[in-house]
Amino acid sequence: MRMRQRRAVRAFALLAVAAGMATACGSGGVARTHGATAATQPATPTATPSPMPMGTATAMPITPRPQPVPGSQTFPIAALGGSGVGGTVTVSVDGGTADYAVTITGLRPGSTHAVHDHLGGCAAASRSTHLIVLATRTANMAGVISFAVRVPGFDAGSGRIVIVYATSAAAVITGCANL
Repeated sequence: MRMRQRRAVRAFALLAVAAGMATACGSGGVARTHGATAATQPATPTATPSPMPMGTATAMPITPRPQPVPGSQTFPIAALGGSGVGGTVTVSVDGGTADYAVTITGLRPGSTHAVHDHLGGCAAASRSTHLIVLATRTANMAGVISFAVRVPGFDAGSGRIVIVYATSAAAVITGCANL
């Protein structure tokens, strides 16, 4: 009987992990990084559950995300790979939302670029975890893209980066800002 209970607990845990991964980034099962797959957050150690009767669910602890501090901060966009891309990302947090004001410079006039919000750091931007597409825009005749977008407040804060891609496809990264 104990073996059956342990198998039931393991099966429940695997189902919970699979369900969590299926909702990560809407990517059909796994959070996507560029060139690899990864879990969206590191595993949190938990106590080994005691055997439960069949059919009883165990609540798993949820680690809350740190909330951003209200206010406004501006972060520089650094060029990657000698691209010459620059600009700024200004993040203004108020209540449950964050407003991103993004200005990207040094682009080829008329070129179209995807801009994404990721979890990670610019030093390892190609291995960061995608959170949300902020915009796909075309540079004006001066080679500048400017836009504003609102995201949920829990998607803003340290540990996130804004990535500028060379084209509308999320493949080659030409600029990055550590938030």
